[in-house]
Amino acid sequence: MKPKFQIHNRRNTPVIDFTSPMGVKDTVSILLQFDEHWDNPHSNQELIGAHMKEAVEGGWPIIKGGDSLCLMQGRYDPRRSRNDIRPEHDHADYIDRIVSSYAEFCKPAAKNIAFMGRGNHELSILRHLETDVIERVCERLRVNGSDVRSGGIGGWIIVQVWISKTARLSIPIFYTHGYGGGGPVTVESYRQIGEELFTVMRELSSPGIFMKSGQ
Repeated sequence: MKPKFQIHNRRNTPVIDFTSPMGVKDTVSILLQFDEHWDNPHSNQELIGAHMKEAVEGGWPIIKGGDSLCLMQGRYDPRRSRNDIRPEHDHADYIDRIVSSYAEFCKPAAKNIAFMGRGNHELSILRHLETDVIERVCERLRVNGSDVRSGGIGGWIIVQVWISKTARLSIPIFYTHGYGGGGPVTVESYRQIGEELFTVMRELSSPGIFMKSGQ
């Protein structure tokens, strides 16, 4: 299904704009995917893909909130273990292969991926190897029709819904991946923040937004 939204910026803040006017009982959905660690052998790639396919079929946006990639098995990382690397990535161009294969994995959902944030794993690569793997993935998605925006470990996203052809609601959402150290599960905290905001909307008889969290 064609995406039911457009992406643009309000100054430097990404805006997910559901352009069709909504009725009082109508809802829109957003898929949240944090901490996929997609390249780790223990990551459930099948489930990640199934959630993305569901979003595509519904025309809904996908927000990836950091640590989409694990990237811990390079020679630069003292934690590396050859047992924790997928065979298809076990080559001299380890980082490049992960970026290329993840972009290919996301290709069917390229037009629905609205935003990709950076987690501590991607920021570690940027710090130690001076390459931005999230922006590299975004570049490949844009080639395949995506208008994806990228962001840091935390920040703001605006969700905009139209109640009529001229009246709109703009809902600012603060996202954070977290900073490691065994903190709260960021997917759950992010979902709760969203639910609190959108509960207010429902009480005002405004369109509702359903945010589904996926691995």
